[in-house]
Amino acid sequence: MAADRQPEGLLQHRAAGRQHGPDARLVVEMRRSFQQTMRDELSAAVERITGRKVIAFMSDSHLEPDYSAEIFVLAPEEPDLGASTIG
Repeated sequence: MAADRQPEGLLQHRAAGRQHGPDARLVVEMRRSFQQTMRDELSAAVERITGRKVIAFMSDSHLEPDYSAEIFVLAPEEPDLGASTIG
């Protein structure tokens, strides 16, 4: 594997040729397993970047056409109690 190729890119590349064959179900299962394995690490990265807690994570793949989605639901932002209000 080339140093610049990410695992998910490899997963997508290798799966592309099997979408219409009998292995399609296995491709979806492999992707789902990878996504669930990465769940905690991905959620932690989103929490670090946003400063908000991930309260739900949803992931799925579709083969025809080939799409994958990772959805992170974030906890509401905490109100800024130090902010002054005009009124």
